[in-house]
Amino acid sequence: MLSGSADFFFRNVKKRGKTTKFRLNVGEGVLIHPYETHTIRFREKSEFLLAKSEKFDPKRNDLYEARLL
Repeated sequence: MLSGSADFFFRNVKKRGKTTKFRLNVGEGVLIHPYETHTIRFREKSEFLLAKSEKFDPKRNDLYEARLL
């Protein structure tokens, strides 16, 4: 998180666990593992850096919809 703050929610969809929430503040980051669905709710005007381990390929999409909140 470069500036601002956000609430971060995630859940392991394979293990069908509970949704976990935590506050993400300046200087902090998060690593998302396989089978973890996630969403972010910015609490104020914010800037953040997103880094992926693989280049996005629309033919091999890793995005899907799951209810978290």
